Amino acid sequence: MINVLKMYQKLQKWPFGNKIFSAIVCLNVPYFSSISPLISHLTNNEIIVNVRKKRKVLNHMKTMHVIAIANACELAVGVLMQTGLPRELRWIPKGMNISYLKKAETDIKAIAKIPDWSKVTVGDNFVIAEVFDTNGNKVVEAQINMWVTLKK
Repeated sequence: MINVLKMYQKLQKWPFGNKIFSAIVCLNVPYFSSISPLISHLTNNEIIVNVRKKRKVLNHMKTMHVIAIANACELAVGVLMQTGLPRELRWIPKGMNISYLKKAETDIKAIAKIPDWSKVTVGDNFVIAEVFDTNGNKVVEAQINMWVTLKK
């Protein structure tokens, strides 16, 4: 298994490193390419995923569709889990509760954090992803249940 964080850090030295890394993520999970994400920040404890307001992610009101935003949240939490989870564990999303707080009328950024990896255990783990518009308004909060098990 590749070390996601090391790959991200290595690509930061290249022109368009964030775009290359984001494309690699989308090659591995093709559905994420539907929102054209850009992973602009990744550490062991935090990720930022940017999504531009384009026609393909809009709803009938010309605002960002909540499912596109949920997709960004799942991407953020999934990449973060892959980055920091010990190698003897594996994860899969088990569920998501999402609160659509305000219309997303601009580009968005989804931010997920796991401040203390020692609290991530086998079983249910709830990770929060917050989504902000370009004005700093929180437009969505998602609680994603990541099911963690030992690898076989």
